[in-house]
Amino acid sequence: MCSSDLIPIIYEKDVIGIFAVTSKEPDAISSFQGHLLNIVADQAAMSITNALLHSEVERLAITDGLTDLYNHKHFQERLTKEFQRIERIPHSLSLMIIDIDHFKRINDAYGHPTGDTVLVKLAAILRKILRGIDVLARYGGEEFAAVLINTETSGAKKMAERLRSHVMNNPFYVDEKKLTITVSIGIAMHPHDAATKEELISKADQALYYAKKNGRNQVCTWKDVGKKV
Repeated sequence: MCSSDLIPIIYEKDVIGIFAVTSKEPDAISSFQGHLLNIVADQAAMSITNALLHSEVERLAITDGLTDLYNHKHFQERLTKEFQRIERIPHSLSLMIIDIDHFKRINDAYGHPTGDTVLVKLAAILRKILRGIDVLARYGGEEFAAVLINTETSGAKKMAERLRSHVMNNPFYVDEKKLTITVSIGIAMHPHDAATKEELISKADQALYYAKKNGRNQVCTWKDVGKKV
């Protein structure tokens, strides 16, 4: 026969854990010891809650509040770290910048809440189509960015075409409204297109500009358009 005491660890009426104490001796836990154990459980609840709050604050600091993708600041930090990693372990790296075509028309015609919903839905598609190792971010406004690890231009272009085709062929339904959305995508790659982070961003952005200027709803790589811009 043994004795045990199960003390719930509670924060704001929610049970977030159980503090279990057992003994081989029956009735080994006195009322005073039980009181002390409750104090320990309260301290544990406070410590766990503080850790969870700290983790949530850190998450909010690096994510976009609307789409829950990384924000622009963290995107820049992650890309910097990737270039630092490349110095130690050389590997290919592609950057994809995605822009929703004529997004202003959506906001003007249906309102900003509808535009926000479109952004959220596109973010979900990005998560679905791109890989778990890729770094996805809301670059700004209606633009998104994806850092494709260990991916050369040909692989990045195939992934971008898959994304573009999926968006074009799957209408977005928002409050019973059917919206046909298209995206333009620019791609640049390290090391063939760019030696630095800044150059990679610039060339992917120029490739995107070329795609938008020449009809939209297309994928353009720096390799394809570099001599034309």
